[in-house]
Amino acid sequence: MHGQHVFVDREAELRILESSYRNRPGFLVVYGRRRIGKTRLLLEFLRKHRGIYYLARLTSHLDNLDGLCRSVEKLIPGFCRDKRYYSIDSLLQDIVSQGIDIVVIDEFTYWVRVDPIVLSELQAFIDNILPRTRLLLIICGSLIGVIERNVLGGGSPLYGRRTAQIKLNPLKPWHIKDFLKHYRSIERIKAYASIGGVPYYLLIFSQYSSLEEAYKDTIFNKHGILYNEPDMLLHEEFRNPSVYSRILKAIGNGYNRLGKISEYTGIPKTHLPVYLEKLERIGFIRHVKPLWSKKGYYVIKDYYLNFYYSVVDKVKELIELELFDEAWDRAKRYINEYMGRIFEEITYELIPLLYRFNLIPKPVIIGKYMYRNIDVDMIVINPDKKEACLIEVKWSDVDDQYAEEILSNLQRKREKINKLAGYRIKYLVIARRNMAEKHRDMVVDIHMLNL
Repeated sequence: MHGQHVFVDREAELRILESSYRNRPGFLVVYGRRRIGKTRLLLEFLRKHRGIYYLARLTSHLDNLDGLCRSVEKLIPGFCRDKRYYSIDSLLQDIVSQGIDIVVIDEFTYWVRVDPIVLSELQAFIDNILPRTRLLLIICGSLIGVIERNVLGGGSPLYGRRTAQIKLNPLKPWHIKDFLKHYRSIERIKAYASIGGVPYYLLIFSQYSSLEEAYKDTIFNKHGILYNEPDMLLHEEFRNPSVYSRILKAIGNGYNRLGKISEYTGIPKTHLPVYLEKLERIGFIRHVKPLWSKKGYYVIKDYYLNFYYSVVDKVKELIELELFDEAWDRAKRYINEYMGRIFEEITYELIPLLYRFNLIPKPVIIGKYMYRNIDVDMIVINPDKKEACLIEVKWSDVDDQYAEEILSNLQRKREKINKLAGYRIKYLVIARRNMAEKHRDMVVDIHMLNL
């Protein structure tokens, strides 16, 4: 089995954890979407330090208090003997009296969802007892909406009390080879475009010898481990998941502006912004505003949700009928179309690499350019040095003839962009594969970026 025990990157997050430990007492909030590696990060941290770890459950307040108490017994045998706790502040006070330095409550959002009284009890502990201790209290959760509303938000009893917070994001494209070393680089980029930098998904894909095998077994199969994942994500975050699913389906099908989303979903234009704002805050979508433009459009930011609503959903009827081979045959066409579009999104994440390899000016302003009939995939601008780079992104092999055609197109477009008058201009093509000789320096491919 490949990559089973991989722990990749997260150096910045581990530094925050170590710094919080050195500067105890502290109250740290760790959160991020399901499967992003929060638990693994915290367990990695606890390998170096003696502390309590408790995984909260969707059960009653008293059951969770008993569970936390039993977790303490793993370090301090007999801790719960003849005792029953009725509030988290009294339990934490007794834990501190035993000389414990760290308490981690994982999936705290489940506890809050069942009984929000835990929030005011925790507030009492943080205000009255924590400052006199050497405790690092860490709460962690997957329900981003619950964390932002009930823990970090202005109306929460815990508002303003955290000493640090970590929002764990997906891994970057250059980390994918740590999981999928045995895949070809083109397969790795396709995998990233389909499941993103979510460690749990990557570990599942790492167990397969090829991308096609991983796709067929885990996604294009009604019994596959990832097939129902989007439904679970939406059901956990939202009270009315079907509304959000309709919006994501609209965007996945190219209806990406407010009016078009409204037409597709039947949701009035006046009601839509509330739903879109929630999806954006959680990190499922993002609003793209082209350079020097007032109007924007939406894209699905979460790669697996994007792949699901752009590709899988289109063959779902065949998958449900267990016509898996037929579903896969039809999906291949959609995957090619999807890659043509999504490769541009991935390129935005490659900006740090392009700058490190001295291929673009120092990025101060970055964006897509769309005005009338002129469309440039990406422009990187450094206004201080009056430098800019116009970038075209192609999920295809680019030879000299194609490079020449792209270059003359970009030059023609550049002449019509008045905002770049007086700038030193560079041109770049980011391709699936660089086949050019004469224009080799102008074309960068995924092999050259060591992806």
